[in-house]
Amino acid sequence: MGDTMSVLRWAAADPGVPMVLALHGITANGLSRGPVAGRLAGRTTARCSPASRARPSSG
Repeated sequence: MGDTMSVLRWAAADPGVPMVLALHGITANGLSRGPVAGRLAGRTTARCSPASRARPSSG
C-alpha cells in the first residue's frame, strides 16, 4: 500500500545497544556508510542507510 525503501543494515551482537541511522548524500549510496558502521561496531545494534527517493536502488 505505501512506499517501500531499501536499507543496508549492520547488526551488532548485543540487541540492547542503541540504533544509529546513517543517511548518505544524493551522490552516494548506502555502502559509503561502511566505514562509519565499522567504527560503531559493537556500540550500536544496527546501522541503516535508507535509499533516497531520487535513487531508490542505491540502498
